[in-house]
Amino acid sequence: MSNTFSLNARVGGVVDLGACAPSDSRTLIFWGSVSLPHCLPKMAESTKEATEEGAKVTTMAEGTDATAAPPAEPGSSKIVLTVFESLHEGKTLDDAKAAWAHVAEASAKTPGMRRFQSSWHEESKTAFVSEVFDNADCYKAFFGNLDVLMVTSIIKFDNVTLQCASHQVAAFGDLVGNLGAKVYLTDGCAGAGEIL
Repeated sequence: MSNTFSLNARVGGVVDLGACAPSDSRTLIFWGSVSLPHCLPKMAESTKEATEEGAKVTTMAEGTDATAAPPAEPGSSKIVLTVFESLHEGKTLDDAKAAWAHVAEASAKTPGMRRFQSSWHEESKTAFVSEVFDNADCYKAFFGNLDVLMVTSIIKFDNVTLQCASHQVAAFGDLVGNLGAKVYLTDGCAGAGEIL
């Protein structure tokens, strides 16, 4: 592992070297390309798990000084649903946009729904949609705000994936099977904490 990193600038800039230099020379004005010691502190990571006695927080750090962001609460990781979509025969992109607008509106008025995003690939005539939400209950409430027949008369759900922690899967009940979702577990994986 290299102990330097390069910083390039088109017209120049100012870099605070922090702990990398004596206090009287921590700011460097540079023009062009500069190599600096790679001594900026790496952020420590904390995890929190519920125990019978309360909560246990574990912080992993390199070196003796560490700063860590607060850990996500156990079970608070967001759930991500992604869908590759295509259109039913005779339906157009304008039809899909109308369906997505309806879905976005239903998502916006459902507490716990954090994000709905649709995108279109013209060459293959397919869409990629992602939804981020708090838990299965809010997703079920979202379905209650949705005209499912209108959406499914326009859009085919070709490939559905659900990213969530193992303890969150059971709360979906039949919904996972009804969507034909492939479940990816976030347990122990990077980024499984609070993302929004």
